[in-house]
Amino acid sequence: MSINSVNISGHLGADPEVRTTQSGTQMMSFRMAVNKRKRDQNGEWYDYANWVGVVVFGNRVDWLSKELRKGKLVYVSGELSFRSYEKDGERHSYLEVIADEVDFDRPPRDQQGQRQGQRSQPSQQGAYRQQGGQQAYFDQRPMDAQPDAFDEDIPF
Repeated sequence: MSINSVNISGHLGADPEVRTTQSGTQMMSFRMAVNKRKRDQNGEWYDYANWVGVVVFGNRVDWLSKELRKGKLVYVSGELSFRSYEKDGERHSYLEVIADEVDFDRPPRDQQGQRQGQRSQPSQQGAYRQQGGQQAYFDQRPMDAQPDAFDEDIPF
């Protein structure tokens, strides 16, 4: 059994490119910098950017292309896809993320720093997800931002 799932966050390196496939499906691609901390020879820490290609398909491309710009922090969930092609007689290969979910403007629930029992203001942001071959807009308010939801109410 194999599992092909990836979750990454980073900043867009350029504005997304939008195009249409031969079958008429809209697609958007962008590269994002996912930082990793490393130490140099003097023991000093620095950030090193890993560039990751991301592809988004379907109706959500229209909405996302209006929101995403160079430098924007995004959170992507999806699966890895391997492509190879030939250009100028040379073989190239590419590993990219096919996005199921793209979120932005707020960190995921576990990174918001909410204290136990503390309510946060509901987020007006949302995300598009692909589930079962269909795309839908989902309310992205964290559980603790919804009315009457407290950490104490969760049984684990």
